[in-house]
Amino acid sequence: MIHNKTLYFFVATIVTFIIAAWDYSMVSSKNSALTMIFLFSQLLVVSAYLLFAIKSKPEVVVYPIFWFYVVYTLYYSVGPLIYFTGHVASLEAMNAYHAVNTASIKQTNLINSLFIMITTFVFLFFSGAILSNNNSFSLKDLISQENSTRYAVIMLVVGLPVKIFLYLPIMFGMIDADASKVVHFVSMFPSLSIIFLTISFGSFKYSRLLTFSVFVLEFLLGVLSLSKFLVLLPFISLIIGLAFCNKFKGIFFSAIVAILVYISIVPVVTQSRNFILNMSGNISDANYAQRVAIIGSVAIYGKESSDIEKIGWWTRLSYVNAQAFALEQYDKNLPGESLKYAALSFIPRVLWPDKPEISFLGRYFNTIATGSDSSASAPGFAAESYWNFGYSGVLILAFIFGLSISLFSLYSSIVIYSGGIVYLLVIFIGINIAIRVDGWIAMSYSAPLVMALLVHIFIKIITSIRFKT
Repeated sequence: MIHNKTLYFFVATIVTFIIAAWDYSMVSSKNSALTMIFLFSQLLVVSAYLLFAIKSKPEVVVYPIFWFYVVYTLYYSVGPLIYFTGHVASLEAMNAYHAVNTASIKQTNLINSLFIMITTFVFLFFSGAILSNNNSFSLKDLISQENSTRYAVIMLVVGLPVKIFLYLPIMFGMIDADASKVVHFVSMFPSLSIIFLTISFGSFKYSRLLTFSVFVLEFLLGVLSLSKFLVLLPFISLIIGLAFCNKFKGIFFSAIVAILVYISIVPVVTQSRNFILNMSGNISDANYAQRVAIIGSVAIYGKESSDIEKIGWWTRLSYVNAQAFALEQYDKNLPGESLKYAALSFIPRVLWPDKPEISFLGRYFNTIATGSDSSASAPGFAAESYWNFGYSGVLILAFIFGLSISLFSLYSSIVIYSGGIVYLLVIFIGINIAIRVDGWIAMSYSAPLVMALLVHIFIKIITSIRFKT
């Protein structure tokens, strides 16, 4: 049985879609009042539902659908608001990527609201009942602190060397190679270990020191990576760990701190990225020492922030310009072909060594949009699907994405209530897919699905061998 508030939420997504469609029907009008009403309505509706869900069931934070709503609200409700309340200079800087107008914003709002409405419908149809499960749990009932500590140590021992000596050197241009999906996934182990360290917090002499040290290290490495996702990943892991222990106040406090840290660190990250790009033209062309020097210099001796930099965190949440360009390309009979590479991503490279590279998608898109390949940013799943196949593409992808998120959320629920904590890595892949809804479908959706299946099979084999012995 689906909770009444969940049904109300779905009805609310329909209402917000109707508002967006009504607003788009008046696309010739430059009046933005209805556009503002839509953005604030979507923000309030989703935020209210998230607060209800997490307060009634803290463990909902391990469901990918929860994180989908979090990031979708940030990217497609909070982000676009900058066009109505932001500083003129910041809007000019954003329009340097691709100029947008009121009509562009109305159309991007329409496809975004359509995407979230279809995704919500599919989720409710297949897995909505999991949010109505009245069972409450504490992870301490499912896993001992001793085992939790053991899992954390294993992830640190395996993940830290891979991250520090392989993944980051590749990302920083110190090793001339491409980081495989496996290497990228393993490099996140140290941040994920924070989940288990949070559970075992205080269970042994140096647990507090270890947890704090790992958290700070992962945060600093995220800053060095100049990646907002890697900066926030330790906070996400902390929130998941607290949720497993039914610490609602801790979750709320951690979320507030994460928001404040994000707002504070983005100006430094933005200036540092710009410095590296101006220096070499490629964000990867800076090693450990250079990044430490650049970030330190910007943080300590950097110039006084301009109006643009003061709200740099806000501009990083807006995808309107990239989305508008993708939509205009299709409307000009210049559709994209990126989804054919999404199909190729389902085939592991070990089975097809000569599989075409797909990492060029971001550079190609930004080249045709701006004339520069220094960025690999994406328009997001909804806009990319429209770029390829128009509104039919949005409908189809939203259904497929909603089905995937539903199954991942159902999988998470089964894992939680059956005590199969060893499958937490698979759950996190689902969360990662939900969080990266702003990425490229081939790299942020298709490839991780294959990774999730392989990780599940691997864990299944390992646990079977262990029980047999």
